[in-house]
Parts: sequence; structure tokens; C-alpha cells
Amino acid sequence: MDRSPTSIPSELSLLHKAFVVRFTSSVWFVGYVLRVHKMLILRPAKWYPVSKTLAEKAAWEFAEKNGLDVVAINPATCLGQLLQPGLNASCAVLQQLLQGSTDTQEYHWLGAVHVKDVAAAQILLFESPRASGRYLCTNGIYQFGDFADRVSKLSPEFSVYRFTGETQPGLVACKDAAKKLIDLGLIFTPVEDAIKDTVNSLKAKGLLN
Repeated sequence: MDRSPTSIPSELSLLHKAFVVRFTSSVWFVGYVLRVHKMLILRPAKWYPVSKTLAEKAAWEFAEKNGLDVVAINPATCLGQLLQPGLNASCAVLQQLLQGSTDTQEYHWLGAVHVKDVAAAQILLFESPRASGRYLCTNGIYQFGDFADRVSKLSPEFSVYRFTGETQPGLVACKDAAKKLIDLGLIFTPVEDAIKDTVNSLKAKGLLN
């Protein structure tokens, strides 16, 4: 598909015949939305969350104009077995953490979800006549420092950095952040299992020393 901005309207028009549209869009841009203009000036390296925000905004506007039934799934950092040979951005967060990174992921972290749960959410929302609006897909919201503590306990053979204080200032923990999906019957994979699956996959692919 043509990825240029001018191609978006014509490509979206192809979806009109489908009537029902479900799409995913990474959730870690949350928090940027209300300060996009400031970020464009002060944080020029953060174009990815801006593109996510504007792309979803365009999708909702197009859906309203053309009578599409659109549902958005916003997953947190996706973990689990890698199907592709290379490393993706989400699993790279865990890989770097295992290798001693001290990056707090301040602007990139909200929580984690097993990629199998994201796939299950896609099917669930496509088949559910009650589905509407936006769905946060994450097994809880919590600080990246808390995630690092879990990783350290599960993988003591790695030198995982132990953070102190808030890694995401002001982020409030929420166990049932994906309540809309939970109410529809989605059962999330424990984060510990997602971590184990990712570590094993990284090792098998030679992406983790």
C-alpha cells in the first residue's frame, strides 16, 4: 500500500464496502494527544506517537462521514513469541531491559499485553455486535519500574536495572484498565507468562545474549 499522506483517503475509501472495521493502534502515545503542538517543538524525535494520534483521528472522521462501523483497539507494549525473524519495537523494550538499560520509557510505557490477547481482542470485537468506540488492550496500567521488578524476579540471570521512584510521573495504576474488553469476556494472559514467552523467543532467535 502507498504510505504517503495523500493516499490515505483513497485507501480508506476501500473500507467503505466492508462496513465493519476493526483496527489496532499503539496506546503509548496516550498523554501526548493534548500537547501535540508543544511536543512538535520541544520533542522532535517523538513523531511516532504524533502519527498514531493523527491517523486514528483521521479514521474516526472518515468513519463518521462515510457511515462506517469502526472500533479501535489500543494495545499497550505487546509481548510474546516473535513470529518474524527480527526484533520489533515492543519486544525491544524487554530485550534492552534484560541487557541493563536504564531507560525509564517515560513517554513510551503504559503497561504490557500478550500479543495473543491482542489477536483475541480483534476477533472478539469483530464478532461482537455490542462493540463500539475505543478499547484499551492492556493487562493493567502500572509503572515501568514495577515491570522491571517483575522481569528481574523472573530472569535473575540477567542484570536488570532496579528503578527507584516513579518512572512515569503521575501515572496512576489500574488493574482493570481494559474493563471494556474484560466485560465482553476477554481473559488476559498473566504478564509473567508474557515475559517468559518473550524471553524464550528472544533466546531462540539469538536476540538475547
